[in-house]
Amino acid sequence: MVEYREQFDTLAGVATMILGSRGEGEEVVQDAFIAVVRNWASVQQVRPYLRRAVVNGAYGVLRRRRRSEAAVTVDHAPGDAPAALVELRDLLLGLPDRQRIVLVLRHLEDLPDAEIAEALGCRWPPAP
Repeated sequence: MVEYREQFDTLAGVATMILGSRGEGEEVVQDAFIAVVRNWASVQQVRPYLRRAVVNGAYGVLRRRRRSEAAVTVDHAPGDAPAALVELRDLLLGLPDRQRIVLVLRHLEDLPDAEIAEALGCRWPPAP
């Protein structure tokens, strides 16, 4: 699947920023691609479908973490990582889940509000 080669790294980066773990992020993305293949006949736009599946998968990981109250294992930053990026990651991980997801989709994926709302399953524009 061409989309896998083209989108995997970007989506894994999104999931990693949401979850703080590259391994969990990659698993979420792999599961999203499996969902696309299973539902191929009904998938009209692959990229938005994948994005939504990644966000939903990340939510699932976050819910399981809360239920199990297990300590979150955040990947260690590489030794050559700029201090500002490490600080940004730590600040993002300190935000509530939905806020973190919105910021990651806005700034990492450069999505407009309507596409962020779609990925989160929200109405857009919001009701007055």
